[in-house]
Amino acid sequence: ITGEFADVEGPNLTLLQIGAFHDAERFDLGASFSQLDSSSTTHSLRLYGSFDVMSSLTLRGDMLMVQDSTDLYSLSATYSMDSGLYVEGGATKPQGQNEILDIGVGYKF
Repeated sequence: ITGEFADVEGPNLTLLQIGAFHDAERFDLGASFSQLDSSSTTHSLRLYGSFDVMSSLTLRGDMLMVQDSTDLYSLSATYSMDSGLYVEGGATKPQGQNEILDIGVGYKF
């Protein structure tokens, strides 16, 4: 459970969020509900999860639904090597729009 308040010019901003996360051996699941108050109130719901296909390969999925806005859906995969190098890629699909593809290479130390 989190809460944030910003005293800014114009309407002040308040963000309240409650969520849960379950971390198991090979999979993770989570959900969070948020409420943003400024000149109006906007709610959002995020559902996400991941599954370790093997110790070096993880698949992830994420869904973000925002009140009176475009919903976002994403899938991604990460392949990690023992040396710390990893390759990841994914796709994000805003509802009613073209998908966004990404790929990256990195090093965890």
